[in-house]
Amino acid sequence: MAYLLPAFLSFVSLTTATPLTPRADPVCPTNDYLPAPGSFVWPQLMVPVSAANPDTAYGTVYSPRITPNDFCTIFNLYLPQSAAGKTCSLEFLFPSQDQLRSSSYVFEGPGHFNFTGFALGAGAELDTTWNKQPPAGSSAFALSLPLFALVSFALLFSI
Repeated sequence: MAYLLPAFLSFVSLTTATPLTPRADPVCPTNDYLPAPGSFVWPQLMVPVSAANPDTAYGTVYSPRITPNDFCTIFNLYLPQSAAGKTCSLEFLFPSQDQLRSSSYVFEGPGHFNFTGFALGAGAELDTTWNKQPPAGSSAFALSLPLFALVSFALLFSI
C-alpha cells in the first residue's frame, strides 16, 4: 500500500528576482535531508495543468512545462521505505550543463518558485486539470510508511 504526500506551488508576485548562479561545488551536497550518496528520487508521473485552459487534461509528459502564471507541472514521486518515520525535505538540485549526460534544461527571465502541500493520499492522475487538482494540504508532513510513499507536488513559476 502506498501513501501519497504532495506539495503545490502557488502564484506569488515579485518585483525583483535573483538570477541563478553556478555552484562552486561540482557535486550535489549530501546531508540528512537528501537521499544517500549515489541514490535519488525521480518522478513517476508528471502532469501539466494550465490556468489559461483550466479544464484541459494534458496527460503525462516526460519534460515538465512550467511557464509564468499559466502552466505548472504536478510531479508524483515515490519515497523509499527508509523514509518511514522521518521528516523529509524536498530540494531541487540543478546540475551544471557539463554534469548532464542525456538531458538539459533552460531558465530564462526573472521569476520565483513557491511550494505548498497537497493532502496526504492525494496526487495527480492522467485526467488532472487546473480545475481538478488534488486537494490542498499541509506543507509539512511526518510520515509513517509501510512500503513506499507517493509524494506529489505541483511546480508553478511566477514573475
